[in-house]
Amino acid sequence: MNSWVEKQTNDKIHNLIDSNLLDEDTRAVLINALYFKANWSSPFLLTESGNMSFYKTATNIAQVNALQHFEVYFNYYECPHLKAEFLELPFKGNEASMMIVLPKERDGLAALENQIENVFAPMHTLKPEYLNVFLPKFRIETSLNFKNILKKLGVKKIFGEGEADLSGIAGEKGDLIVDEVAQKTFIDVSEEGVEAAAATLILIRIPDSAIDGTPKNFIADHPFIFYIKVKDTIIFAGRYICFVETSLCICVFVFVCVEMKCLTVFLLSVYLALAENAAVQEFTKANNLFTPAVYKQISQTQKGNFLVSPLSAETVLAFLQSGCKDETAQELRTALHLPDDKETVESAIKSLLPKLKGSDLYTLHTANKMYVKKDFPIKEEFKKAAAQVYYADTDTIDFTQNVPAANIINTWVEKHTNDKIHNLIDSNSLDEDTRAILINALYFKANWSSPFPLFASGNISFYKTATDIVQVDGLRQYEVYFNYYECPHLKAEFLELPFKGNEASMMIVLPKERDGLAALENQIENVFAPMHTLKTEYLNVVLPKFKIETLINFKKILKNLGVNKIFDEKKADLSGVAGEKGDLIVNEVAQKTFIDVSEDGVEAAAATYVHVAVPISAKLGTPKIFNADHPFIFYIKVKDTIIFAGRVTDPKH
Repeated sequence: MNSWVEKQTNDKIHNLIDSNLLDEDTRAVLINALYFKANWSSPFLLTESGNMSFYKTATNIAQVNALQHFEVYFNYYECPHLKAEFLELPFKGNEASMMIVLPKERDGLAALENQIENVFAPMHTLKPEYLNVFLPKFRIETSLNFKNILKKLGVKKIFGEGEADLSGIAGEKGDLIVDEVAQKTFIDVSEEGVEAAAATLILIRIPDSAIDGTPKNFIADHPFIFYIKVKDTIIFAGRYICFVETSLCICVFVFVCVEMKCLTVFLLSVYLALAENAAVQEFTKANNLFTPAVYKQISQTQKGNFLVSPLSAETVLAFLQSGCKDETAQELRTALHLPDDKETVESAIKSLLPKLKGSDLYTLHTANKMYVKKDFPIKEEFKKAAAQVYYADTDTIDFTQNVPAANIINTWVEKHTNDKIHNLIDSNSLDEDTRAILINALYFKANWSSPFPLFASGNISFYKTATDIVQVDGLRQYEVYFNYYECPHLKAEFLELPFKGNEASMMIVLPKERDGLAALENQIENVFAPMHTLKTEYLNVVLPKFKIETLINFKKILKNLGVNKIFDEKKADLSGVAGEKGDLIVNEVAQKTFIDVSEDGVEAAAATYVHVAVPISAKLGTPKIFNADHPFIFYIKVKDTIIFAGRVTDPKH
């Protein structure tokens, strides 16, 4: 019997039946086993956990492990009659939730329990509230003698030898009595969610109201009541006074994550006689103008899927312009939409790059590198700018040993792109004329704020054209809230998928027509314009999983954007790098990119992540359907800076 119980409760309830209770007089044992496990709709972040003070009484204080949520929306009600606060914590799926009932006074639990009927009454007037939440992690195991409880509730005859009538089971009246009624329970509340011995796996999500002023603080730092409901049925109820020793229930989470890396490289070759915060805002503005210009050039020549990192290209091109003079420098700055003077550009870069770092919520890593031919005299001013402005390390290398040199450079690239960009440098491109290589590597990884569940994955139909249909792996979310905008002018839908922390997001721009990508790309400047009128919308979302690797020849793009002098042996002026005008030219500008959008990613990330709560409207009617089943544009922004942009025409390719 105990083995059956353990199996049915996922090994959480042990030794329910004491062998001493069973003897020759035992005729039957009836058992109900109930097991519940669910993940929070909005998980408590491990990075925000820590200790908190818990007041067992007004004077008896213990330090316990804490769960914390900042600037979030949950259903909440403050009941003046009960002198208590009600907080509803939803589980994923909208059918189950956990209610925390917290006395307003630290020693108010007894008074609250004296009105327990009102605590469990049909739902109080809960409404979405903007909150900071502090709860203890807790684990409770309880053995209850239900025989005594039932007797106090007036159930006595089933225990009385002369009165019990269980003749519906066997025999006649008086042949059977109930000897014991016992219950054993278990619950574990942690960052991931709740696991309890007895319960149905259900999930929840609720709409949020608009941000209004400072969030309320919900700090459960003293005894409280809790209960868990499924479809308005309370399946667990209890109270928490204090249990200092806690155990973390290990749950496997499947998050959709997006992972991408990018790298840009310059080969500077000799050819015979060869070759603060306002500034950051200007650079961000330049980035938003440079992106559509580059996208348009690539879309006209590149067939199928592609990915480009305007930020990576702009960073290394800005690095280069610090070594250019006069018209050569001005051409670059004009094409990049950068300020007209080198000092302003360098001020912007110097301020921006340290901000492109990671925290606990997402990874954004950028690195610059300069490889210089041995004994080649780089000017001190350029070396200084490389180190102090672009945070670039400088190493000397023997380019005449082209294979070892390429291996050294490619190893650095692999290290700084988490081993996702390989063989950027072809050894055949290095020779005795190569003088320097400037490289920017950019790596980004983040988890969705609202993960795509693995169980909702599966094949979807993707329309490469109106008539060419392929089956691809899909991602789905139903009845969710995301920022959304339908643009009648562009005949397109915009869907913003936020990453954890709300500083980074991915925008999907989907033509309304299945063959509408070309028309949309003809207005690409408007696609990348500062944010359209996005508003929170109730949606069903269907997207393809996709992976893209792209090699881009930036030399052609730059020429089409009016950058010619740096490639011309007679006009190039890179005298800020070394030598005189005409001594150096740029031989190659190339970028290699990678992106993988899939369910992978419980991996902890590092990056600066500030949570910005977005007002969410009430759930009304049927959700809109956002079905990315045909070619679309996407881009990724961090703090209003576009770091990646691309298009998907065939997710299988």
